[in-house]
Amino acid sequence: MKTATEARPKQELQTVPFNVPTVAFDVSMQQIAELREEYMALTITDVTDKKQIAAVDDARILCKKLRVGMEKIGKAARDGFNKAAKDVIAQERSLTDPISEIEKHLESELGKVKAAEEAKKREAEAKRQAIIEARGNAIAGCAFPGCKFILSDELATMTQEVFESLLADRQQEKKAYDDQQAAAAAEQARIAAEQKAEAERLAKAREEFEAEEKKRRDRNNLIAVRVQALASLGETYEDFDALGDMPRDKWLDVLFGAQLAKQQRDAAAADEQARLDKQRKEQAEQQAKIDAEKQRLADEKAARELQERQAAEAVRVEALKPDREKLLSVSDAVDAIKLPDLSPKSGDAGPIVRELLDSTAEKIRKFANRLGCASQNA
Repeated sequence: MKTATEARPKQELQTVPFNVPTVAFDVSMQQIAELREEYMALTITDVTDKKQIAAVDDARILCKKLRVGMEKIGKAARDGFNKAAKDVIAQERSLTDPISEIEKHLESELGKVKAAEEAKKREAEAKRQAIIEARGNAIAGCAFPGCKFILSDELATMTQEVFESLLADRQQEKKAYDDQQAAAAAEQARIAAEQKAEAERLAKAREEFEAEEKKRRDRNNLIAVRVQALASLGETYEDFDALGDMPRDKWLDVLFGAQLAKQQRDAAAADEQARLDKQRKEQAEQQAKIDAEKQRLADEKAARELQERQAAEAVRVEALKPDREKLLSVSDAVDAIKLPDLSPKSGDAGPIVRELLDSTAEKIRKFANRLGCASQNA
């Protein structure tokens, strides 16, 4: 018995030819070209020329009417096309919706097969992972550094006999490794014990040596302190061993004798210093008197010389007064020069000459004033 699919003859997909209908607009491209040629030549060269403005505005109104009319025709045509398209879509959905319902049912039935296959795959993978985990844990329990790593895929594909043989070999290798590690640890413990004993012996020897060194340093420090104490008092003691072995009472006697000798030397030095200070003071007072007299004589000489220079300068300034008066007269004469009226052709010659005369008069006046102040400049 044939199924409905087998009984139904196959049909080829049909395509419906469709031609976009031509819309009859009121204006042709030829007319638009003529309007463009005519109206694009219109310009307004004078914004107050009413005739130019009216011509441009009339052309604009006509263009707007033509554009709006064509837009209305186009919109009417589009509305008709849109309605026809909606009718075609409605017919299409009346046919495709029932077929889509059948298609969804068939896909749901096929989904059962796919779901069963996926469940079977998940179950097989779960068993595989369980084998990998169990065998991996067993292998990990007898792992040791440097042992060969086994991939999960290898654990999953090998037979149980092969795995048990592999596990037995690994356990034997692990035992050999552990025995070797235990022997190495015992050897290390023995070496550590020997090293500890040697370190203790060396530490004891170092303590004894350091104790002797401390006694030697303490004796040397005592000698250095006593030598420094005597040196600070101006005394020397060359027998260092005697200083180091000297009892405290004897050392105090030696120290006291040195202090007494220093006090005597200091007293004598102080007396000598006082004598020298008094002598230097008397010499300084005598030198101060001599310097004061020299300064007084020098001041008197400078005062006389200043009076002589001032008198000479006064005589010279008095002698220059006629020259100063003459130069001031020249300056006034230059200021009094009146320029004649010049023609416009002379340009700015007048102001330039006037400025030149004023500048010359000012320079002569300044030079004359310097003659009058010659005593200050000198």
